[in-house]
Amino acid sequence: MATILSWLGIVLTGALLFLTLLPILKTGNWVARICDFPRVQILALSILPIACIALVIGLDGSSPLRFAMLGLLAGIAVWQFSHIVRYTRFWPCEVTKDKHGKSLTVMIVNLDYENNQKDRVSETLTTHDADLLLIIEIDEQWEHGLAELLDDYPHREGVVRGEGLGIVLASKFPMRDIEVRHLVSEERASVHAVIEVDGEDVRVSALHPTPPGLKSDQGDRHDSRKRDAELVLVAKEIQESEPQHRVVMGDLNDVAWSHTTRLFRRLSGLRDPRIGRSLLNTYHAQRPLFRYPLDHIFVSDEIAVSRLERVRVPGSDHFGVLATIHITIGERPNDTNGERASSNDDEEAREIVSEGKREASEHGG
Repeated sequence: MATILSWLGIVLTGALLFLTLLPILKTGNWVARICDFPRVQILALSILPIACIALVIGLDGSSPLRFAMLGLLAGIAVWQFSHIVRYTRFWPCEVTKDKHGKSLTVMIVNLDYENNQKDRVSETLTTHDADLLLIIEIDEQWEHGLAELLDDYPHREGVVRGEGLGIVLASKFPMRDIEVRHLVSEERASVHAVIEVDGEDVRVSALHPTPPGLKSDQGDRHDSRKRDAELVLVAKEIQESEPQHRVVMGDLNDVAWSHTTRLFRRLSGLRDPRIGRSLLNTYHAQRPLFRYPLDHIFVSDEIAVSRLERVRVPGSDHFGVLATIHITIGERPNDTNGERASSNDDEEAREIVSEGKREASEHGG
């Protein structure tokens, strides 16, 4: 028994060490980048080999190797926890919950284009009655199914496409300076607009970049660089622009703690309201053991967020995200764009954009 447990502990420790070290590599390889996602799961799984080795020590006595393995597993657990602890209540909130100022309800919903529960989804979205609604994976059938709901949004823009490529931004507040842009890939649209909220301008960017690991038309799988390039391009535009109220939102197909998302935040100067509150895992809605925070709202630092929660979207593989943000009328946004970025960040950003555009030209998608 001790021999079996010992080998089981060694195999599990090796697997967890591999999954822990792989994301450290600065590569766009989709396997390495996907290993960014399950940090909570790896942390939980580290209990198994620790239990195995502890049992072996109890049955067969201790040894330097067994204590070294326990130390290694403790290091793995601490490393994984260091990435996710910011997204718990053990950490101070990065975005204030102050309710002063004009409130605006924002919602992200990834419909899942294969979802057929259109009436139930429409009912759910009507119940929440968001002021600003981002609809992802909307195709012609979904546009028709949500027609009555969309009539409540006099201002909307985006593209309606099949295969999960549609994206529409709908607002009850006036929108101007609207752009539908293809930042990296001709198949992946993003929507950019200024929302006029009681005389205050809020610049909104809505994104849905290519997920790493998605099969391309050639049958291989996309690396992460197209996704990364889209996030970096938006961050650099924010960094180089005049300070203004900002919201960036969407299904970013990346986790909150990844290197790319942290680079995005340093370059843009935007804040993550998840920090100090919760992981807010939004995908996969039907698989509780395999959930990750892929749907995001980032805000400039003068914007408060009083509510941030998940919403069950009937039939979808994503939870929706519902937030209430607050903008103080007449308050000038702070000049914090990119204040945390270094020259190395700027150099890395240029490399990511170059690699992402090259991949887009070679593989599409």
